[in-house]
Amino acid sequence: MILLLTSSIDLRTTPQRVLRHDLQTRLDDYKTALVDWLARPVSEIDGIVFADNTAYDLSELEEFGHRNNAWNKPLEFLSLGDNNIPPGIHYGYAELGLIDDALRSSAMLGDSYSFVKATGRLTFPDFSRLITRLPDEYDAAVDARCRIPAFRPSHTHITTQIMLFNSSFYRKSLTGVRSRMTTREGERHAEHVVYQALREATPERGIIYRFPVNCEPVGVGAAKQKFYSSSSRSIYARGRALSRRVSPQVWL
Repeated sequence: MILLLTSSIDLRTTPQRVLRHDLQTRLDDYKTALVDWLARPVSEIDGIVFADNTAYDLSELEEFGHRNNAWNKPLEFLSLGDNNIPPGIHYGYAELGLIDDALRSSAMLGDSYSFVKATGRLTFPDFSRLITRLPDEYDAAVDARCRIPAFRPSHTHITTQIMLFNSSFYRKSLTGVRSRMTTREGERHAEHVVYQALREATPERGIIYRFPVNCEPVGVGAAKQKFYSSSSRSIYARGRALSRRVSPQVWL
């Protein structure tokens, strides 16, 4: 299993779509998250690919990664694609393009059986619990939200901060999925179009639409600079964890 960390470090030359756009602040976020992933046992993650789409010089981050690589995990740092986003479309458009570029360009991802896509600025303390609760085989494992029994609104979506895929399934079913993004409601966000593409796919090993345990991010959201560990979000996370046990058919 290869970890793909997606990155947009330098937003100085792109239109500001997020509040957390200071270069040094974002770089520090990526360093913090990278150290956390590097500290995980080798059995959880076999290698890490760090892919950035802002043409930022990754030499400093690469040196930082190797210096903090206590488990000597294979590391790959890639500067790929661009951060251009069509008007009226969410910034997830650039991230989906980065995933496609990384799958085409990365030596480690090219040889991988499966991979985890994680937003490179965030950490996920419960990742170990998540992978131990997932089955051995699946095509995709994502966490869907906004669904109640007998009613599936158009805004049902998945969280794209962390997702797990069989590599061949992603190439077959999700490569180029960002072309579905439009300015229309329910199509301008990556979270919506990835969910719809999964619903239309033909899986061989099955798709998991709801994580068996919470895998909440830790860090600061880029769009509005909201802390994921705030009191209000912690209360909501506890409610979501309870619903997984008592009402698994409800996607909160």
